[in-house]
Amino acid sequence: MKGLEAQINEIINTMTLLSKQMGKLVNQIEPSGSKSKETDKKKRFPKRRVSPKNGKPITILDTVSGFIKRSKHGATIAQLKKKTGLEARQVSNALFKLSKQGKIETKARGVYDIKE
Repeated sequence: MKGLEAQINEIINTMTLLSKQMGKLVNQIEPSGSKSKETDKKKRFPKRRVSPKNGKPITILDTVSGFIKRSKHGATIAQLKKKTGLEARQVSNALFKLSKQGKIETKARGVYDIKE
């Protein structure tokens, strides 16, 4: 029984030593530790743009409606995706919400213009 306890204690000591060595290796590979996680968050979530007129954040709806306003003959979904840098789903959702609000109208299939 004492021999078994001695072996268990030896295993515990060895595991503790190995864990400390692994910690040192991890620090050598990634010395900044938690800083890399913080920079990842900053990359994923950029600061929101703010309107210079009223200081409110610029939304996707503002971006899409602004581009449609600037276009002379309306805007297609492909143009909106290219100019705004949004995904197809985001553009589609924004167009749906703007049409529900009565701010835009459909001129032809896939072509949207500001309601006058």
